[in-house]
Amino acid sequence: MPSLTDVSRRLVRRLYDEYLNPGHLDRLGEIVAADFIGPAEPRGPAGFAASIGALRAAFPDLRYELTHVVAEDDRVAVRWICHGTHRGPFRGIGPTGVTIATVGSAIFQQQGGMLVRAWVETDRLGFLQALGALPAEIPPRP
Repeated sequence: MPSLTDVSRRLVRRLYDEYLNPGHLDRLGEIVAADFIGPAEPRGPAGFAASIGALRAAFPDLRYELTHVVAEDDRVAVRWICHGTHRGPFRGIGPTGVTIATVGSAIFQQQGGMLVRAWVETDRLGFLQALGALPAEIPPRP
C-alpha cells in the first residue's frame, strides 16, 4: 500500500502532467476539491481553472517544468520553470510575442486524494521584465 507521502506526490505530479500542461482545466474537479483554497478567489476547481485559464489565454503554449518536488505526508512542495509565448493580452499588457521562462513554487495540501489548498509564490518582477512591461534594470533610489 502506498504511503500518504507517495499518494500526495503522485497527485501533484498528475496536476501538472495531466491537467495544467495539456490544458485540461475543465477536468480539474477530478483532483481539486470543491472547497479548494488557492491564492485567489473564487475557490474550488473553477477558481483554480480561471487563474490558469487567464495565463493559458495569454500564453497558449504554457508549460510547467517541475525542477523540484518534495513531499511529506499530505503536503507537496514544487519548484518550477514556466515557459510560454505571449500571444494574447494579459493584465493590460498586449501580446508581445516574447517567449518567457519564469520561476515559481507552490505548496499543495491534499486530503482524501483531492487537492484542498495551495500556497503559490512566483517571480512577478522577472515576469514583467521579460514581457518588457518593466525595465530589465531598476535603478537604485536616489
